[in-house]
Amino acid sequence: MKSTSRPLLFWILLALISGLGFGLVWYCTVWGGGLISDSFQYVASARNLAAGQHLGYPDENGNTIPLSQYPPFFSVALAAFELAGVDSLGAARLLNAVLFAANIWLVGISILKISHSSGFALVGGLLTALSAVLIEAHAWVLSEPLFIFLSLLAFYWLGEYIETSGRQWFWMSALATSLALLTRYVGLALLLPALVVITWKSGVSRRKTRINGGMYVFIVLLPMAIWSLKNYIQSGQLNNREFQWVPLTTKNMYSLGNTIFTWFIPENLVNGRERWAILFFVILLIGFGIALFLGTRESFSRIKIFATTQKPLFLLHGLYIPFYIAMVIASKMLVDNQIGMTDRMFSPLLVSLIIPGSALLPSLWLNKKKLLQPLIITAIVYLIVYFTLVSMPMIGKFHRQGIGLARSTWQTSAVIQSLPEYEALPIYSNSPSTLYFWTRRTGGSVQALDQQIKSNSTQKAIMVIFYHIPPNNRIDRLEQTLTLVKGDDMAKIYVYEP
Repeated sequence: MKSTSRPLLFWILLALISGLGFGLVWYCTVWGGGLISDSFQYVASARNLAAGQHLGYPDENGNTIPLSQYPPFFSVALAAFELAGVDSLGAARLLNAVLFAANIWLVGISILKISHSSGFALVGGLLTALSAVLIEAHAWVLSEPLFIFLSLLAFYWLGEYIETSGRQWFWMSALATSLALLTRYVGLALLLPALVVITWKSGVSRRKTRINGGMYVFIVLLPMAIWSLKNYIQSGQLNNREFQWVPLTTKNMYSLGNTIFTWFIPENLVNGRERWAILFFVILLIGFGIALFLGTRESFSRIKIFATTQKPLFLLHGLYIPFYIAMVIASKMLVDNQIGMTDRMFSPLLVSLIIPGSALLPSLWLNKKKLLQPLIITAIVYLIVYFTLVSMPMIGKFHRQGIGLARSTWQTSAVIQSLPEYEALPIYSNSPSTLYFWTRRTGGSVQALDQQIKSNSTQKAIMVIFYHIPPNNRIDRLEQTLTLVKGDDMAKIYVYEP
């Protein structure tokens, strides 16, 4: 699979693969981009910002809660669509489908830049397009697609700077990294590989590389520092988080191993064998540490020359893999123990595994050992078939049923579709974020309605009970007290009439 002599064909095929990715996400989200409570914060904050209000989302009392749990850039991007007259929910669906196509394209040209092999670049792009993990990540109304896009841009542009010394690439990479950090806090992991490559740049004095590294850090961290300071002033907390120590459990490590290994191996072969996955990672980390400890100055010099003059993009993604894992684990242990070791959380890692993995194949392909080429072909065919077999049922399910709260049953529910009819009345529910998606207001809580009834309020009100939320004693009691207006399998609407 040597570099093609017909580059136009490569660009056409890569464009078709990127178009395939767009089509798959668009097909998955026929009922709308997937919605969860996190989506509510992004969308509501975007609408508030576009309306000239604070960047935040409404609470049950109609007050605006400043957005701080999540970084602002995804909401800012959606607000731009709102200002252009495009609703955030539809905009997010379109944006993330376009971003999937763009990310596939960037994966392809990144592999091409490292390996100079058009064939393997197309293989990497195709694996990205067929990955169930990445298709699903781009199907939700969440920030991962934008984060992956900015990460790929940041590394690609930094690779251009290392190879050409063009300062414009340096500034563009720093800006993209800064925006990635303003999209997801875990973007801090991008900074560490970038600093290694910048400070290792050959042909530049040590003093100059340190200055460049300091400038890069300053550009990346300044906007986040301003954002964090604003949040601290408003809430007294650093981005709605408090430092804590929660040790990582064996179950957490098993979950991490299961997540990564099932990207490439059938789930039934991995489940129950997670300890071997942990052992594999430990051996890799120990081996990497020993190699660094025992490396001589000469070996370090060779690595630096290879990485900073020939394959800086390879080194960036290669370093990003352990740094990203370490950043997620550190975040879970120190600031947010609710972080899950899920496919969506680690989807950026999969992209950075595909790029160096595919870029290594041309060197192996040209090896004189005869068995390598059949093994490479077998591995590629296996991965394409496996990725397809995993993703196709998921795509079909999403197309038929929808994703999260954007499900076909919600879209066709007469009760759900009738909710805007009660705009003139106070409305209460057991899921304010769910109510917001269908009425653009959060309403009040069931507890607040219960208090009003006990105080003999004279205000007529509506109560909506969504069945995806587990019931409780208060809801059961109110359902027996209030008058049922209408109901189906999705929700019931009750009226309180003094």
